Formats: sequence, C-alpha cells, structure tokens
Amino acid sequence: MRKELSEIVRQPRLALVMVLGPFLVLLVFGLNLKDEDPDLDTVVVLPEGSPLGDEARSIQERLDDRITITGFTPDRSAALAQLAAGTTDLVLVLPQDPLSTILQGRQANVLVFHDRYDPVESLVIALSASAATDAVNQQVWQGLVENAQTRAGELLPRIDRALQTLALAELALRLGQQEQALLLLAGVDDESGAIARGLEPVIDLAGSDGLRLGEEAPPGEPTISDTLGLLRTITSDPENVDVRDLNQAQSRLTVLQESLTQFRGLPAAVLVDPFRSITERVTAGTVQLTDFYSPAVIVLLVQHVIVSFLSLSVVRDEQLGTIELYRVAPIRALDIVLGKYLAQIFIAGAVGVTLILLLRFGLGVPVRGSLVLIMLTLGGLLFASAGIGFLTGMVADSDRQAVQYAMMVLLASIFLGGFILTLARFTRGLQIGALILPATHGNRIFRELMLRGTTDGWGILLLIATGAALFALNIYLLQRRLAVR
Repeated sequence: MRKELSEIVRQPRLALVMVLGPFLVLLVFGLNLKDEDPDLDTVVVLPEGSPLGDEARSIQERLDDRITITGFTPDRSAALAQLAAGTTDLVLVLPQDPLSTILQGRQANVLVFHDRYDPVESLVIALSASAATDAVNQQVWQGLVENAQTRAGELLPRIDRALQTLALAELALRLGQQEQALLLLAGVDDESGAIARGLEPVIDLAGSDGLRLGEEAPPGEPTISDTLGLLRTITSDPENVDVRDLNQAQSRLTVLQESLTQFRGLPAAVLVDPFRSITERVTAGTVQLTDFYSPAVIVLLVQHVIVSFLSLSVVRDEQLGTIELYRVAPIRALDIVLGKYLAQIFIAGAVGVTLILLLRFGLGVPVRGSLVLIMLTLGGLLFASAGIGFLTGMVADSDRQAVQYAMMVLLASIFLGGFILTLARFTRGLQIGALILPATHGNRIFRELMLRGTTDGWGILLLIATGAALFALNIYLLQRRLAVR
C-alpha cells in the first residue's frame, strides 16, 4: 500500500489534475448548461386567401413558449429554402381551404418541416407541433363557442317573451277566455320557430340529450327535442291545449333559459379547454439539469480514476519485473491485492469527497440524503471499481491496452450505466448485463441520495457483492500468475 501511495504522491501535478481537472469539467458543464429548451424560430406558410389568416396571426399567444413565429409568407418553396439555409428552425404550412376539406369528412393537414436529426430533439419538435395544432383547433372551437354564446344571448329575450305569453295564455284558459288564449298561442308559434333555429348551433356544441346543456337526461326526463316538440304541438293544435300542457311548457322553457344563461356567462376559452395539467414532483425542491447530471459525473470520474490507476499499476508490476519479486518474497496474493486496493481507494476516495464538497459549495448542487449513506455508497463504488481496475490490469499486456480497457469501461458506463438514458429504454437482457457496471448502481444511488434524499439499500448491497466477487476473482488470478515460474 505504501509503495502504491508513494508512486502517486511523488507526482503532485498528477494529483492536482486528478482533483482540479474533474471539477473544472463539472464547473464548465454546470455554468454553461441551460435549463430551458432553445427557441424554435418558425416561418408560417399562409396561402393567399386562406380563411385562417386572422387566426394564424393571433395564434402566437397560444403556442408553446418554445415556438416563436418570425414571419409569414405565401411561398412554401421560399420558406423551405430558409430551412435548408439554417435561417429558421421550423416551417409551418397551413392548409389552403380547410373548410371544404372538413366538410368532406376529412381532417385538414397542418404540415411541419424541420431538419433536426437528433431523435430526442425530433420527438420534442413533434410534441411542440402537436401542441401548435391543438392551439389552432382550440382557436377554431373558441370561435364556434363564441358564436353559439351570441346566439344563446339572442334567444334569451325570445324565451322570456314566450314564457310571458304562455303565462298569459294559461291565465286566459283558467278564466275561460278561450279565444284570447288562442290569440296568445299564435304569438308563441313565431317565437318557438325562432327558438328552434337559434338553438341549432348550441345543440351542435352541447348536444340535445338534456335540457341542462351538457347533461344527459335521466330516463323518462324531457330533452330539448321534447321541449321543442311540445311547443310545436301547442301552437299547431291550440284548441286542444289545456292548462297542464302550458304549465309543463313553461317549466321546461324556464330550465332551458337558465341553462342558456349559464352557458352564455362562461368564458369561451374555458369551455374549449376545460382541463389543464399541473405537474408537481412529490419530493421537495427543484432539480436543474446541472443538479441531475453532476452526481453521475462524480461516479464516472471516480470510477475511471481508480480503474485507470489500478490497471496501470498491475501492468507496471509486470513490465518492471516487480512480479518476480512477489514470487520470491514472503508475501501472499491477498496482501498484494489488498495493498493495491487500499491505496487506490484512498486516493480515489479523496478525489470523490473533494468533488462532492466542491459540487455542494461551489455549484450549489443539493445534498439532501444522509452523508453516512453517501459515504457508504462511495465506498461500495470504489470497492467494485477497484475490482474492475485490477481485473483489466491482469488481462492487459501493456500500458496502452490497460488505457484502452479503462476507456472501454468508461464508455460502457456512459452509454449503458444510466448516465445518458435510463435503463428502462434498453432490452431486458442488456438491463441485466448493465448491473455488472458499478456506475449503474452508483448513478442511481447518488442521484437519489443527493436529489431525492432517500434510496433503497439494494444498490449498495449489489455494489459490495460485486466488489467482493471481483476481489476473490483477482486473488485467484494473481495466485495463478505467481505460481507460474
């Protein structure tokens, strides 16, 4: 152990690079990473004479904050040329005659063109485009609702007059004034026809299943159609109308009047878009991109330091002939492995602790979990990583091979250990294979402890178990090498 430590201590510049180098990488990463998505400059192709002209020019407020409309043009080719030249990010092509397409029973297409080849960025653009189309649909629906509300407002005086006339007709019937009642019901005939025509756009939006708009009538209860039918019956055959019919018509019209008043008083934007989602994390505090990636960067750097140094140390013993001294010295394979482990774990552990402190007090990355568990996780990570480092040194024939193997472990940890993508995106077999990498468990546990504050103990146990298995394997391999003379 003293031999391993002295080799590193004699190189102060190397020790400085080991600590300051990773932190400078983290510092540059954290200070220059933006949490918000970059804006997407968008050119809208609006065909000449398109009925969507006014709506398109007022739609910016409904779009995703990321999409910024920079201009309108009727020339699709010119817009695509801007996209090819890189002067715009998106081209949004609106349909020429959407109304005729819709009346034919087909959806009008809104085309979105981009040149991004990053699959994640392409997915984000597709979602943003879908949100933009939803905004167009909502604006169209809002226009329909506002029109229906206007018609409902025009109907209210007519319904009020119809109610007054029915009340007078009912009173005339009760007083035995049949002729006067017939004259009054003739006036209701004109109002009922106007009410039926005015209700058409309202029924198209809210349905006609119930008198209370949007509510389905219980079995046996009257609907809007029933109410309009009753009015037609009363006005078409007034001589056979009795007081009960007039009373029933008044009751139904009163309910309809209340519903239309309520419908007219609601904001059209709320009726078109009645629900909104509010997303919250159940754990306290906010997590920035720097906060999310920094713990995993620590894991990768610490793992790479110990794997690289330990594999080079094992190879160097072979190249310098130190292995021959081990064969004749009164020393066991256990002593050699343990000495190298302890020295490199001490060095890499100091680097890891220093980086955690610099992250916490230099970049402000939160540390919400138990420090005891964080140190225990760091120890398990170092133990398992030391096993991989020693093993790569045993199979490498030169310094160059040792460096290449260490780099392969680093690349595998980046792509398969959950640093870039979660393991859930890989096949089941690869998910199981990734459990061999210490960084797989280290990334998850460090993120959970530092950002969430809690974690389960399985990852720590797997790190220790992996390290123990590799420790035993390395002792066995070294014993065999020492036995060869």
